[in-house]
Amino acid sequence: MTVNKPQVSASEASALEELASRLEAVSLELRNMQLDLEGANDDLASAQEELEDTWAKLDETELKMQNTQDALAASEEARRAANRDRVIARPKGKQEV
Repeated sequence: MTVNKPQVSASEASALEELASRLEAVSLELRNMQLDLEGANDDLASAQEELEDTWAKLDETELKMQNTQDALAASEEARRAANRDRVIARPKGKQEV
């Protein structure tokens, strides 16, 4: 059995070659864009991990700061209580105004 190939003129063959060349160029450009997108996705994932680490560190810092503020408030209250006790314990004639 023989296959009949359609007759293609020289101008049609040239146009087909040009289209094939353009298709190859577009395919290559598309592949490069896909690789760039994959790289961007990797960068985004890395940045998200870094952001999550930063948020975790911020949470730890805020907790330490709150604990420090609580300790400072307790210390201040203890100082005030000690001062009240000291003032009360003095004889009336020796209290400072």
